[in-house]
Amino acid sequence: MGLGGLRDSETVAAVPVRFYEGGGWREGTAALIGERDLEIFVNGVFWRSVSSSGLHPEELAAGLLFTSRLIAAKGDILDLRHDGEAGRVRVAIKNIPQGEGRPSVVPGPVPDAPLPRPPKPDLPEPETILSLMERMVEAATLHDRTRGTHAAALADRGGLAVVREDVGRHNCIDMLAGWALFQGADPGGMWVFRTGRLSRDIVEKLLTMGVRVVCSLGVPTSSALDAAVSGGLMVIGSVRRDRLTLFTPQPAGD
Repeated sequence: MGLGGLRDSETVAAVPVRFYEGGGWREGTAALIGERDLEIFVNGVFWRSVSSSGLHPEELAAGLLFTSRLIAAKGDILDLRHDGEAGRVRVAIKNIPQGEGRPSVVPGPVPDAPLPRPPKPDLPEPETILSLMERMVEAATLHDRTRGTHAAALADRGGLAVVREDVGRHNCIDMLAGWALFQGADPGGMWVFRTGRLSRDIVEKLLTMGVRVVCSLGVPTSSALDAAVSGGLMVIGSVRRDRLTLFTPQPAGD
């Protein structure tokens, strides 16, 4: 189960452009992030295709299986191989028992049990949130070069544990889930930092991971906030410079 994928330098292309500024045109080059399809095969059967930057394909595939609830732990992955030339990841996973008449080659979601509601998280210190968000943005070097990626990170009071960038905001979260699976880390004891707005499907991925606190440069949608409150996820948005907004209710005095 070796980890592969492209390097940052291999997914960025320089293209000739003309810049208009200061009342005139000048010739130059712009860095563009690459985009390619990653085909995921599960137990020998095509499962789905994901548009991605080509970075961290094993984490992306494993994390997507986890947040789709097709696997529940790293031990459910029997084998995982990436074919860079073909743009494919082949994964062998344990067959989850299926209902009568359902195929067992590609398991369906892990039998639906309500996700356990995590204990109410403590509100991180605002200064810590602002500092970690700034560090994540600084670490998002692909975005700095191309302005074409989203970013997400897992962190705690000790600092950033991992930062992932991709053309897809969902992919960044799935990569974090895959990283946590491979590293044996518990996202429930960490915070997620991310760029962009917070949608309901992102919240559902975070809840499946067991995440208790998410901090975002953007804001949640109303349905995302409803899902977060219902699932016990603390949502902190509009994290910019010296300010932030707590969107989920807290006891008086917190």
